[in-house]
Amino acid sequence: MGAFLGINEPVAWAEAILDVAGADSLRRLRWVYVGAANCVFLGRADDAVGYGEAGLALSDDPRYDPVSHAMDYAILSYAHLAAGRPDKHLEVATAGIERSGDPTVLLRGGVVYALASTGRLDEAMAMAGDTVAAAEASGIPASIAYALNAYGKALADSDPARALVVTRRALTVAHDSNSPMIEALILGDLAGLEARHGEPRLALESFDHALELYQQAGTVMNLAVSFGDLSVFFDRVGRPAVAATLYGASTRDVAAATFVPELAKVVDRLREVLGPTVFDDLVEVGAAMDRGEAVRYAHAEIQRARDQLGVSS
Repeated sequence: MGAFLGINEPVAWAEAILDVAGADSLRRLRWVYVGAANCVFLGRADDAVGYGEAGLALSDDPRYDPVSHAMDYAILSYAHLAAGRPDKHLEVATAGIERSGDPTVLLRGGVVYALASTGRLDEAMAMAGDTVAAAEASGIPASIAYALNAYGKALADSDPARALVVTRRALTVAHDSNSPMIEALILGDLAGLEARHGEPRLALESFDHALELYQQAGTVMNLAVSFGDLSVFFDRVGRPAVAATLYGASTRDVAAATFVPELAKVVDRLREVLGPTVFDDLVEVGAAMDRGEAVRYAHAEIQRARDQLGVSS
């Protein structure tokens, strides 16, 4: 439960006992692999894939207790998505749905989210309504919030006003049910949505809060995505140097390229506006920052933009 509560220390505990747990055929070994695979939230997607696949390989071994609610499929599918392999994500998630029925609806929510994140919006919309209905029927607040957030992502281009309403509702559900990891994920997505289609001042407020949550929890992947979204935002408001620097910070993890599809076009535009030499220099500066430095830089530029908009801290 560590990652779902925004506490990532237990990942290291799981990794530390894997060897002895495997040697002793610990009955809950498959659960230990699930715990270790939560390293995906620390920016270690490939390691997470390795742990997830090792755990799934034991699925039919009677020596080991099963993993309930298809959590092994959920974490492995998410690890593939974070590693930039959306097709593999869909393959694993679909297998998990077929094997378990997906009682928590997290796998179906993840499929809608992945389809929307990679531009397959028609497919995402075809699933989104039923997925939200199933999540609400489950009565699990985290699942409801996640499904609503995925629905908002699917709606972003076709009906941005509705997408904002749905995503704000998702954030409320996550916050009220004390689901910090889901809340942080939604907050980052809401910030990106506000930046594109909503109020710039609300976008900046959401970005600022999201960065704090990600930094506290050490969720490296989400930080990279927020840096990518911020790059898009600062490009849109005419701050190309800031946008290029934050793009550089986002390149420390492959997740930004996966979850911020418009980033590629922004990079091309920034290179043209700044010139290739200046652009490359700024990207190098951003990429050289450690995560704490990058967060402080982002906070400072967010505050500068807030000041320009007349928004107090």
